[in-house]
Amino acid sequence: MKKLITLLLIGTLAFSNGMVSADSKVTKSDDVYSPKNQIETGAESVYQKIYSMLSIKNLLNSIFNLEARNCAADAWTEDGTWTEDGTWAEDDTWIADGTWAEDGAWTEDDTWAERELAIYKVVDGKISKDRLGTGADADNPIASHQAIWDKVVQIVPAKYMAMIESFTISTDGYGQIAAYVDSQDNKSWKIAVDPKDVLDEKGKVTAEGVRTISHELAHLISLNAEQMTADTGDRNLFTIEEGTLKKDAYLNLYYHKFWTHLMDQFNSVNSEDEAIQFYERNQDNFITEYAASNPVEDFAESFAYFITSEKPTDNGVRSKKILFFYQYPELVAMRNQISATGNK
Repeated sequence: MKKLITLLLIGTLAFSNGMVSADSKVTKSDDVYSPKNQIETGAESVYQKIYSMLSIKNLLNSIFNLEARNCAADAWTEDGTWTEDGTWAEDDTWIADGTWAEDGAWTEDDTWAERELAIYKVVDGKISKDRLGTGADADNPIASHQAIWDKVVQIVPAKYMAMIESFTISTDGYGQIAAYVDSQDNKSWKIAVDPKDVLDEKGKVTAEGVRTISHELAHLISLNAEQMTADTGDRNLFTIEEGTLKKDAYLNLYYHKFWTHLMDQFNSVNSEDEAIQFYERNQDNFITEYAASNPVEDFAESFAYFITSEKPTDNGVRSKKILFFYQYPELVAMRNQISATGNK
């Protein structure tokens, strides 16, 4: 099962007069959802550092490994590190040139992987030592790890908390994979969070960190075993890698309401450029660029904005996607509870 991940913008964002400026194709304020079609300014703006990658190209590279690093012209020393050509640091991490995150590592097949710092068992909503990485406290969770977990507990309702069996702190440096959830059976789940993407300089989970965790909660809600059916013969049911969704499953209904008319376009995407074009043709349909990657991530992005944003009043497609969740009393109650506790 592929990791269901949340990605952040890479690069420096500058907020001025409600506009976003970045080294990317997404530079206009209307490329990010806002009920008033504006980007709020200020250090705690909930629209800063959105999950979407700089481009669909980067997204596809991260998830599907469409591009591998070309090192044919490079030489390796006997210890497996780059020679001293100025492009590889002695400690086996890429130098700070914007193309390599300082805390990550390449896997054996030259694809990028995050570095796990600590893994905790989750029992009754509490974390305890399972396997700790270098520098971790041998007896107690590191304070920053505990702060992130406390926020997860505030946001994730007890029903879904009971599905989480492990909590991982991992990093690939700022601005790539902010968090992900993973499961082999849709019953027991792992959640991983990158502290560099969700904590501020004081060690407090940011507003965008709350949105990140809410995004991962959406995956737990929509992809757990209760949402799946063994009936794989009904062509009206949305089938994904995780399984076939029930007729009344949240994601099945969301898919039929917002995606069926896009599937011919979506299924014809065979390259990175075509993926970018798909988003650009349909960007009014998506709250973020990352949401255009597939229905599963679109659902999670819309849910995250449902949890953390004001109820929209316009009739645009992006607003309708947020309003979709208001038809479920249990989700509205969840939103109200998170608003009361998760943003503190």
